[in-house]
Amino acid sequence: MGRAGLTLETRQVFARDQVVAQHGVWRAVDTGAVNGEANLASQFRVEDGRVVQFTRDDDLAIALKEAGLTDADEVRSGE
Repeated sequence: MGRAGLTLETRQVFARDQVVAQHGVWRAVDTGAVNGEANLASQFRVEDGRVVQFTRDDDLAIALKEAGLTDADEVRSGE
C-alpha cells in the first residue's frame, strides 16, 4: 500500500478483527501531498487462521451488516 501512497489508521475493531473501521489518507508518492482522505471499513473472513476473503466498503454500517455484526460487536481496547 505504500507504493499507492495509502496510509490506514485503525479507528474501531469489531468481533475479533472481522471488521475494522479505518481512516485512509492517499498521498502522492513523489511529493507527499495529500491526494484524498476517506473513512473506510475493511471486512475479513478468516478460516483455519487464514484470511480467505477481504472486502473494503466506504460505509461502516454496510460492512457490519454484511458481516452480520452491529455496533454492539465493537471490541474496546483491553478487551
